Amino acid sequence: MRAEGVSDRVANKVYKSRVRWHWFDENRRFWYRNDLPGEEHEFILVDPEKGIRRRAFDHVQLAGALSRASGQSVAAMKLPFRGISFAGERVRFTALNKRWTYHPDTQTLEELSPEEGELNWEEGLRPTYRVRPGNRDGGETYITFVNQTERTIRVDWISGANSTKNYHTLKPGQSQRQHTFAGHAWLVQDQRGRGAVFTGIDGAARAVITDEDLRRGVGRRRGGAGQTVDQQPAEPRRFSSPDEQWKAWTDDHNLFLQPRDSEAMQLTTDGTESFSYGGRIWFSPGSSGLMVMRTERGEQREIFFVESSPDDQLQPKLHRFHYEKPGDKRDHPHPVLFDLRSQQRIDVDNTLFPNPYNLTRMEWSQDGAEFFLLYNQRGHQALRLIAIDGETGKARSVINETSETFIDYSRKTFLRYIDGQSRAIWMSERDGWNHL
Repeated sequence: MRAEGVSDRVANKVYKSRVRWHWFDENRRFWYRNDLPGEEHEFILVDPEKGIRRRAFDHVQLAGALSRASGQSVAAMKLPFRGISFAGERVRFTALNKRWTYHPDTQTLEELSPEEGELNWEEGLRPTYRVRPGNRDGGETYITFVNQTERTIRVDWISGANSTKNYHTLKPGQSQRQHTFAGHAWLVQDQRGRGAVFTGIDGAARAVITDEDLRRGVGRRRGGAGQTVDQQPAEPRRFSSPDEQWKAWTDDHNLFLQPRDSEAMQLTTDGTESFSYGGRIWFSPGSSGLMVMRTERGEQREIFFVESSPDDQLQPKLHRFHYEKPGDKRDHPHPVLFDLRSQQRIDVDNTLFPNPYNLTRMEWSQDGAEFFLLYNQRGHQALRLIAIDGETGKARSVINETSETFIDYSRKTFLRYIDGQSRAIWMSERDGWNHL
């Protein structure tokens, strides 16, 4: 239990540990922000050619000028910047809902017109709407969560495939800077379970939660943490063709297509809950065809557990999640090709990828002649790069990597057949299982 609280006790306790540089002056100089104790920060200017490192401007003078111009008290080491850029020695920034230019030589501040645009020094994160844990391979970073809705928002770290951990509750208009790691995923949602997922990047970033995020809602993959009872279903995601003449989406397990300035049409009627069209839709570069996945649903084995003392309520919580056992039937995606000129379905030959563990790296060739996918066979004994003809649906193998592994129990030696040749990859048990 003490170990579980270590991250909370040490969070935001290390300062000046990252440099995210921003070049200017034709890439001759750059600036960055240093985070200091007590939620303070400073801006540093570096001239590599001259070997100069200093504060980018006099923080006390700028804070005084901003206080006088805005009529609000501004702390020198807590400058409320939402954006900043440099033009020579001048400093342009967004603060207190206005845009300003500061002239260090004259110590004067002038207000800019709203048309001059937002200056973002923290990259804005794009929300996604599927709850799944992120990877944990990135370095330390920060996300500033900003609640721009009229609802109270929970901020939860997606700590694993089946669990989340609450960190903050933000009232309307509030923001919170959170230490995290690049690749970590965060779920923000209102009391009805509607919201979005933001994933940390290599560098400080902002996650702005808007009413649009709450309208769309989030969904959870099977195996995710417990479902929200009154969660609103997400709006179907619509995909546009490169020439913007078509939109396509899936709804109620089927595929829909809408020409520009015309009524939508339902392309399929055979989609069911157990064998449904869904996920991403890939338009060909020439907008003459599209590829979509129709997934045959696998076994839905579930296990349950009770959280007796949840942090956010008095009553226990019942959790359930998807649990696959060896040999269970997995979800089986089938690529389906459609010709947009005739709105006809073209059957895809699945002979080369009959039993996928997964299908990844899916994309069209630049000329739209073929659609590529990477097939990882269940059992991981075959890996193939498949090319599907964009006109006929016929598949061919571009790369084919196979291996067959067995154990010689007489010597307890693992052998692997690679390209027709056997190779012992482990010595016998009595020799300590040393790698050859």
